[in-house]
Amino acid sequence: MSLSQKTILLIIIATGLRIIFAGSIELGNDEVYYITYAQKLQWNYFDHPPLVGLLIKITSLNLWLTNEIFIRLGPILLAAVDTWLIFRIGTHIKNEKAGYLAALFFTASPYTSIISGLFIMPDAPMLFFWLLSIWLLVRVFDPNISKRQSNISLLLFGLTAGLAIMGKVHAIFLWVGLGIYLLLYNRRMLLNPVLYLAGVISMAIISPIYFWNAQNDFITYKFQGSRVTVNSGFRADSLLTELFGGILYNNPVNYVLILIALIAIFRKKRPSVFPYRNLLLCLSLPLIGILIFVSCFRSTLPHWNGPGFVVLSIVASAWLAETHFTKYNKWLTTANIVLLLIAIVAVLGINFYPGTPGNKDYAKLGEDDLTLEMYGWKQFNQSFRQMYEDDTRSGKMKKNSAIATHKWFPGGHLNFYVALPDSITLIGLGTLNDIHHFYWLNEVRPKLKKGDDAYIIVPSNLNYSVRVDDTYGQMFNAIEKPSIIDQLRNGKPARYFSVYRAHGFRPPEAVGY
Repeated sequence: MSLSQKTILLIIIATGLRIIFAGSIELGNDEVYYITYAQKLQWNYFDHPPLVGLLIKITSLNLWLTNEIFIRLGPILLAAVDTWLIFRIGTHIKNEKAGYLAALFFTASPYTSIISGLFIMPDAPMLFFWLLSIWLLVRVFDPNISKRQSNISLLLFGLTAGLAIMGKVHAIFLWVGLGIYLLLYNRRMLLNPVLYLAGVISMAIISPIYFWNAQNDFITYKFQGSRVTVNSGFRADSLLTELFGGILYNNPVNYVLILIALIAIFRKKRPSVFPYRNLLLCLSLPLIGILIFVSCFRSTLPHWNGPGFVVLSIVASAWLAETHFTKYNKWLTTANIVLLLIAIVAVLGINFYPGTPGNKDYAKLGEDDLTLEMYGWKQFNQSFRQMYEDDTRSGKMKKNSAIATHKWFPGGHLNFYVALPDSITLIGLGTLNDIHHFYWLNEVRPKLKKGDDAYIIVPSNLNYSVRVDDTYGQMFNAIEKPSIIDQLRNGKPARYFSVYRAHGFRPPEAVGY
């Protein structure tokens, strides 16, 4: 079997497993929140550019297909294409051995295989266009193609880089990396007018982000900027989180092999590895380095550096292909098997762990249990649906009462697993910084009118985030003591939901309503 055939087999197996996993666990906090993007498409959102919402809209057929598999189908399909793309890139810059190792790197990485390859996150469309952009830049600087072909590839890079940014703003580092490479290694390209035309194409594609923000007080820049602005003293904890998180999110085996290759390359061992070394290093190290620097002063999320490590895996593959290919092939195959076993254990733990590994105190039952993001929401909906119907029938609550939420989480879960399937209106009653895109959804949903009733639902694992009387007391004439819906997992208490019946709505002055 040729290496290209092995890569196709790898893609088929990985795609099949991702589909199985996608249908085996419920959606996480971020995933259900991004579904709200698909419910009201915009050119930009409070948190991110628009492609993730559009991707959900397409694969779910406008939310007609709401099974988790269809919500997650976009990243699953894109990951399959990404694996073939990275194989082709590795093959082009070195040989099929390098391409196959790059595909193994990609599939073994939790970031590429799960975070952006299974979960519906902005990283999924961004990474697809990121890899297309890398492929095109490799062609731009390929000495074996004509200048015309090179310029066409450069113009297409302007297109794909712009689309990558429309997936996630981190992709701006494609242009940053290219700029650094040109300044350090290829200043002649700065005289090529096609380069600037490609820049114009990217600017045109991402211009809706600017115009949307101009109409909305530049809220995205304020929000994302506050997450990376250096405004405090040195923080060893966040630096260690970034470093060790980078190791775990990219797979320790991948990380070690990348380090081995980089050390050898910088020591100029085997200088004939491939001619694109400097280009790929410029497209990867600045993103990783800047995030490490920022993490010295404030918290960062380790998956932010994922695209940089994807490019470094290509660099490593080109070097490893020349040095004991069989040995490193076995290492990466083992890394893939270990990741699969970990994924299986995680899915089993989410669905069958007895009770909760989180807080056992009843007042905060399940707090700090991340598995509860992806468990029990369908189960809760069955209980709540019966309560809702009984309350409406008995007159305990007014007909068509809404659900109110003051935060985007658990608002996202309540929106997707409770409000959407039962055609109940969910309204955000909080500040813009708390409800995020629910602020814009409020504009297209029936508003609560004076005197209306609403349900307020608080999971025990999020009790810390709300005091119902303080948060909602000024908005309603009366709030009843909560009804409790207990939730078991494998026969033991995992958490409970406090369902408050609020009567006599009084329109608040709060932002977002």
